[in-house]
Amino acid sequence: MISTNLPSLVDTKYSIVEEIEKSMIEKYAIFKLEKKEKLTKSEEIRLRRRKRNTDLVNLEQSVVLSEIFYLFFTQNKFNAGVFYDELKNDTYFDKDEKNNFSIPIISGQKWKEHDEASDIIKWKYTDEHSKESDVPLILYQLLNMAEQTNIPPLQQVIDHSKTGKDDEERRLIFNRTLNINLTRHINDWSELRENSRRELLHSSFRTRLKDTLENLSWIKIIGEDKNSQYFYQDSASLLPSQDGPNDGLERKLIIEKLLSDMKKFHNDIQGYDEKYFKNLQDLDENTDTKTNAPQIFRTEFLEQALFPFFFKEKKLKLTIQDIYSILSEYLKRYISGIEKTVSDIVISEEGEEILFSDRVAEKENVPDMDSDILRNEIIEKLNDLSSDYLTKIQSVYAVYFIKERINFYKELLKKQYKNNTIAINKFHLLINTKDNLQNFSPIGINMRVNRIDEIIFEEVLGQHYKVELKIDELIKEVNSYTSSIISEFPESEHEKISMEIYDIFIESISKDMTLELVEIKS
Repeated sequence: MISTNLPSLVDTKYSIVEEIEKSMIEKYAIFKLEKKEKLTKSEEIRLRRRKRNTDLVNLEQSVVLSEIFYLFFTQNKFNAGVFYDELKNDTYFDKDEKNNFSIPIISGQKWKEHDEASDIIKWKYTDEHSKESDVPLILYQLLNMAEQTNIPPLQQVIDHSKTGKDDEERRLIFNRTLNINLTRHINDWSELRENSRRELLHSSFRTRLKDTLENLSWIKIIGEDKNSQYFYQDSASLLPSQDGPNDGLERKLIIEKLLSDMKKFHNDIQGYDEKYFKNLQDLDENTDTKTNAPQIFRTEFLEQALFPFFFKEKKLKLTIQDIYSILSEYLKRYISGIEKTVSDIVISEEGEEILFSDRVAEKENVPDMDSDILRNEIIEKLNDLSSDYLTKIQSVYAVYFIKERINFYKELLKKQYKNNTIAINKFHLLINTKDNLQNFSPIGINMRVNRIDEIIFEEVLGQHYKVELKIDELIKEVNSYTSSIISEFPESEHEKISMEIYDIFIESISKDMTLELVEIKS
């Protein structure tokens, strides 16, 4: 964790995208200097000067933490799954008077109070001031979850946001893209962990594990039931006791070596998707009833790879519970280290646990946002639609886009002018297209809703997109197109696919259409 203070919430909220990018470049420059074995006198001076500018150095991290804070504490995006299973414990929460985990444990890291003299450039002046606020440890854990599922690096989000026409629009695109990706990848992490847990908790897995092991002709068994010990040769070794010296250090070291060597099986572990699960569901004997039994550790894999590894190669004597515990930790680490990130806990001979993270070059570590597999798959399906259908979909999203922007500015102006109707009435939204072939009527921010709808439906739908259907009929038709695409994906991903489709079309609309808030003085 960084030892310096983070920028203020106000600095974080109103900094421009170029400043966020500059922060990343500055941090990288510091990293490069610190890696050098011997610095020249001028390099030492430059390094000290760079480190002094903590507002800028920590801006990019603070921006991400600020967005996670908003998602977690304001929008309550993670109230199930990740929240209760992974975070509602004494690592991240203190208990309240009712003995419930409800008080986030703080990290001691603080966002500084807003400084009007801050060097960070704002795209919008604000009178807001933020008192010092503790950043909960939980935010760092949520960020870690997102990173473990290959969330696009912040640079990709910044590049995506540069399609905006000005500082304000670029920051709005940045916020929306960051929000979508953080939500998506933290939820992905939760789903991956949840599915791995189902694999091991399912009763049919324990039964299959035991039956597969006992059906091997070369396996030997001592004892009965849960105390049975399985081995290949008489000289096999039992795992040391968990209650041994130094809190069972010897056992931990042996299991640590096992888990490290088991990395060679990563390619044998199947991914998690509904289609895969359905294909491998067990059929109850003489019935058509399907039992949902995910088989990540397939019977063939157990027979031909894993059990020979445990008993022939490692010469171990194990109980079913020993095997289950090893697989549980292995699968947990596999999920945590999915793709090109390797996350391990290394136990030294002295018994110290060291968190070790070995990340490959950033360029290779995460895919480019535009080449994202899911996004490309959706775009391919959309491209199969006729140009008429695509135009209709785009026209509906354009209506949503314009009305959302009007509501956004309306709330912003209400707050800024303290509901002063006369002042707000002076502001209008101007719509322009890339070819400038059409003059759209200015839309007053305080205009009657019916009049706003009339302008949008007549000029945007009718004149610009040449769509003659009534809006209700158009929305119904468009929903049928998008629903047909969404239905091709697993139900658990429907919300994610819907958001992705929205994002694809809004990005396309933003390239063609600009919305500008202007004050028209009488």
